[in-house]
Order: sequence, then C-alpha cells, then structure tokens
Amino acid sequence: MRALLLQVFYSNPVAHAWDELREKFFHNRVLHSLYALEEQLTLTLNTLELDPGRVNSIVS
Repeated sequence: MRALLLQVFYSNPVAHAWDELREKFFHNRVLHSLYALEEQLTLTLNTLELDPGRVNSIVS
C-alpha cells in the first residue's frame, strides 16, 4: 500500500507550472468557449515545449 505525500504549494513542481500558466498566458483573459480555452492552452503548451530551459526553471 502506498501513502500519499502531501506537499505544500511552493514545494510542488506541478503547482509552480500551473501558476506560471495562469500568470503568463491566461491572466485577465475571457475565453468565450471551451474551444477557445483549448486553443489557448495548446498555444501555451507548444510555447513552453519549445523552451525547456524555461520549464526547468519553473519546476525546480
């Protein structure tokens, strides 16, 4: 049986990545459909995929 390890927000790399997405790519944006949200998220993830150094600095 595995136990779940609870982490505080600032020590969780996924939380850092999500915070970066919200601040840099979705800040003060109103998206009028789920399709628009999907398009913005795709653009965001593609941008981050092309910059692994940035991703590494976010999650470490």
